[in-house]
Amino acid sequence: MTEQISEAEPGLRKALDHLQSVLIPGEQLEAWAVQRRVYALKHRRQLIAATSGRLICIHRNLLGGFDLTDLRWQDLEEVHL
Repeated sequence: MTEQISEAEPGLRKALDHLQSVLIPGEQLEAWAVQRRVYALKHRRQLIAATSGRLICIHRNLLGGFDLTDLRWQDLEEVHL
């Protein structure tokens, strides 16, 4: 899925590399989405990913690094999309 990244988004490659680094063995990335740059002018961009076992949210810090929030699918009681 990471081969669909455009060259116009160099920071996106790094965020997806962080995402790949937190996947556990046997876990597969099913889908991901990132906020558009227009919204991110005043906010840090977020990357949301759905894997075979978890829902992962990566939020970039201002001075480098990232914060990770993950929820296991079995821990969710009710979800509305």
